[in-house]
This record gives sequence, C-alpha cells and structure tokens, in this order.
Amino acid sequence: MTNLYSLRIYQEIGYLISNKRVRPAEFIHHFSLSQYEFAQDLEKIEVLQSNYGLKIQADRDQITFSIVDAALFNDTYRSLCGFYEQYNFRGDFHDKMLLQFEICEMLLGTEGFIQIDTIAELLGYSRSIIRAPLKLAREFISSYNIQIENIPHHGIRLQAQELAAAGGLQLV
Repeated sequence: MTNLYSLRIYQEIGYLISNKRVRPAEFIHHFSLSQYEFAQDLEKIEVLQSNYGLKIQADRDQITFSIVDAALFNDTYRSLCGFYEQYNFRGDFHDKMLLQFEICEMLLGTEGFIQIDTIAELLGYSRSIIRAPLKLAREFISSYNIQIENIPHHGIRLQAQELAAAGGLQLV
C-alpha cells in the first residue's frame, strides 16, 4: 500500500538530509510544529525512511540519520535536497504571497464553510504557518467588497453576491 502524506513530511525529510544533524527544538521551530505534530510527523517519516535508504534516529537531543542502502540513498539524495530547497518555506514575502493566493483561490472555489485546519492540511502547512497568509488573503478579498465570515466550529466562508465572487475569482 502506498502512503501519501502532505508536502510538509517530504520537506522535513529533505531538511533532515540537508542538515545532517538537527536539534528537535530547531526542527519544531523551522516547521512551526506543536509537540503533537512533531511526534506525528516523526512517525510518518519513520514509515517513509526506507524509501530513501535511511534510518532516522531521534532522541531528546538530536535527530540524525544513517544510510542503510547507499545505492538508494544516492539515487534519491539530490531530488530530496532539491525538493526541500524548492519548497522550503522560510516565511519570506514571495512564499507568503503564493500561499495568500492559494488560500484566496481555495476560498473563492468553495461553497459553504471550510475549516482553517482543512486549509492548512490541503496546503501541507500548520495553522501557525498559514496565519499570516490567511490574514493577507482576507485583506485582498475584502478589497473587492467580499467579506470573510468566521464562525467558530464551522470555519470560514465568503459573504458576497455570486457576481462579486465570480469577479474576484477572475482577478485571482
């Protein structure tokens, strides 16, 4: 059975390979993870590690890896590091803009409510990472007289006439 995970898991594997030795606190900070997300992600990484010829070792002080299949590791090393660098989210302006527009597109294409957790999961980031781009998306959408309604336990949705929403979608 093939396991498909969010992009973040593959980014995390690339990050570990690129940095060779990482403190758990640095890893958590870099990906804006909670302790729970960190534990869950490590479990997913352990499932995938054999696909890259790796054995990931994580303890309280550090996360490292050893190579268990050199041929497989050599085949996947460049693509993993390249993938990490290509999709590395360090919070710069360009990445926030891309996320902002992805969020706008998602909101404009969704009828009814969508939960912020769902948006984060679909984009492959934690809630805390998408917080700033979501705020920018709200400001951008409101500039077209489309409001975002936020209802606890239901999520967010657009409040506008269909014509205004369609016009906003064409601009995005």
